Amino acid sequence: MVPYLVDAVFDVDGDVTDITSPATRQRAMSPASAGQLAELMEQVVTSGTGRRAAVPGARIAGKTGTAEVPDASPHAWFIGFGPVGDDDTPPIALAVVVENGGDFGEGATGGATAAPIAQAVFAAWVSG
Repeated sequence: MVPYLVDAVFDVDGDVTDITSPATRQRAMSPASAGQLAELMEQVVTSGTGRRAAVPGARIAGKTGTAEVPDASPHAWFIGFGPVGDDDTPPIALAVVVENGGDFGEGATGGATAAPIAQAVFAAWVSG
């Protein structure tokens, strides 16, 4: 998609005078590839480094990471989204970055440090 900033134009009375929509350039990947990627990312949360982001009963996908920082503790991150698959649940996507490891310092990892923060957000999403 081409980036755009305006969703709608309103007149002085608050009535919509124009609605805009993004222009599509080309698809980044096929729907089949996107589905496979989502399933692999779901495995990160169900049985991989992102287990601490899991919420019982919710199909969540994610990816953890740790970024080295010269002369400082690493940044820890987790990105994720839900629901995976066909579901009527309103979607959510998030990114958590803990700079310089937070309280974990040198021991910070995406799974240990950022994923539990994501889990709290996902739990609130599931509970409505």
